[in-house]
Amino acid sequence: MNKLFNALKSVNKFGLIAIMLVALATMAFTPSKKTIAQKYGYNQVTERWVLIEGKTMDNSNTPAPSTYRCDLSTETCSGLFSTPPTDGSSIPDAGTKVPGDFSLN
Repeated sequence: MNKLFNALKSVNKFGLIAIMLVALATMAFTPSKKTIAQKYGYNQVTERWVLIEGKTMDNSNTPAPSTYRCDLSTETCSGLFSTPPTDGSSIPDAGTKVPGDFSLN
């Protein structure tokens, strides 16, 4: 026990406090993590791909189930979803779905 107390006596208390303050400040100011994915779906009425982020189920632009697909740049789609983007000119294949949570809730 004496060895522990002697070791604590020899530690620079101000240096230890400074290290702890830097660690706490670093933890306090880390930015929150945000997702950058956008949700697109195929509109059966207009036959175009539309942004569906935040739309409700009774909205006329709401796409049919399992028609979600990434409609961003090729690099973004392959990086986020491993799915090639669409240009909005074709109807999606039945069951084609981007991995991840694409519910409208």
